[in-house]
Amino acid sequence: DDAAGGGISAAGISDEYLALVWRVLGSVASDTRALGKLEGFPLLPVGRSANGSEKHVIPLGAPLIDATGVSVDVAAAMRAAGVHVLDVGTLAGSSARAHPAMMDQFLAPASAAGFADAFAKAVTLNPKPWSPTFTREEAAHLRSFVLRRRWFGRGAGSGTDFDAADPERVASLASLRIYEAFPERTAGDDDDDDDAPGEQSGRRTAGGDPPLLDLVSAPLTLAPRRSTDPALLGIDFLNPSSDEESAVLVERFGVERLTDQKFLRQRVLSRLDLIRPARARNDAMLDALRRLPSLCAGDGSLSRAIA
Repeated sequence: DDAAGGGISAAGISDEYLALVWRVLGSVASDTRALGKLEGFPLLPVGRSANGSEKHVIPLGAPLIDATGVSVDVAAAMRAAGVHVLDVGTLAGSSARAHPAMMDQFLAPASAAGFADAFAKAVTLNPKPWSPTFTREEAAHLRSFVLRRRWFGRGAGSGTDFDAADPERVASLASLRIYEAFPERTAGDDDDDDDAPGEQSGRRTAGGDPPLLDLVSAPLTLAPRRSTDPALLGIDFLNPSSDEESAVLVERFGVERLTDQKFLRQRVLSRLDLIRPARARNDAMLDALRRLPSLCAGDGSLSRAIA
């Protein structure tokens, strides 16, 4: 069973039969109150397998969002968070979506706000404290969907139903462990042999995948630019997949993007004896010297610190 209420295999319920049920419900239970009496009954077709080919029927009232603009990969990532996507490619799914009461209470819009509300519902419905886990691929797909400027503020459309900038929705999205950080460098990264096969300065990292974190447990920051050498970074730095993702993290989630001056002081000058490989340290200092006039324009004491 899924974290948010489970369901039953669609093998025993034909698509045509379930579509007929929804057409009847459109006549005899057309408002939210009447349809709500059927909450808990398996009525909603969703995809269950990774490619969406295996169908599944979940109860009315389970965390559910519309399918508009939701890819199969994103749907799989949402399912890991206990949120289902209505399968409108079936007769039953399209009939359910057309019911006048569905959008009022039982089907969230396909947006970051809709997902945040559905995820909050999934957490509430779970009988035990629960925090979903994701693969790196699932996390990347989910970030690519929710961290878009179009879902926040004025770009989110009319009404609060679509605006993910609501503080409770931001908090819900921030609690997800989908935000990739840079791995910590280990003692094995201290080798200064810059001619080792297959290695380039700043591209060698600690073993294992980069960690997936939430934005609540510890303060995380962004480097001044995405091209910053990873050898200068660590687990307290986020590794966004795109410039838009970076912008949303700063503008909507309050993540600090370090200035060039602050980054130079905190991650380079104060750690010169720790930065490995040596080429990464040397490149960072040469870059600072090349840009010294512009850096000092924002921090007059920086030249003395570099000296």
